[in-house]
Amino acid sequence: MNILKFINSFNILFPIHERNNPTYIHSQYPFSLMFDSAYSVFGMTSIKKQDLLNFAYSCLDENEAYFEIGTFHGKSLISNIK
Repeated sequence: MNILKFINSFNILFPIHERNNPTYIHSQYPFSLMFDSAYSVFGMTSIKKQDLLNFAYSCLDENEAYFEIGTFHGKSLISNIK
């Protein structure tokens, strides 16, 4: 993983004052469908967690792989495939 890319971009993409607070627009139907990359898959992964996982996935080097253990219906795994 490109750790420098991850660290340098993390605070920009996920400001400290927004990390633990729900984002209002993400919880309002039908707007939530626009932000949920796996809206048709039942799961308990929030949109913010999907964004974080997708960002971390984008920092992987060419020969690295993403490995997830214990998926429920696979929402967090599927949301990384963009």
